[in-house]
Amino acid sequence: MASDNAAIIPVDLTPTITVAAGQTLGTLDLTTAGVDVPTDVPVHVDMVNIRRTVVINVIPATLNRFVLSKNSVFGGESLSGQIDLAGRAGPSGTVVSISD
Repeated sequence: MASDNAAIIPVDLTPTITVAAGQTLGTLDLTTAGVDVPTDVPVHVDMVNIRRTVVINVIPATLNRFVLSKNSVFGGESLSGQIDLAGRAGPSGTVVSISD
């Protein structure tokens, strides 16, 4: 098993898949890294002289949720907020602009 971009889809932790005796299916789990731009990553599996390839499209994180600690405050009070991304931030980080 191999990935053409191990920085985004590392497969060194799971270099092989074992299909149990008498079975026809083996499973695997892959974890992707965050990306700054949409990136196609080919992943290959090999058995004897047969190679199969699947191309995985890894997309950048998007804004999932934004919450503030309070919905109303007295003038001069502080509040905090939190954003939640759908996906991991890419290597350059993800910038979320704040406006009123």
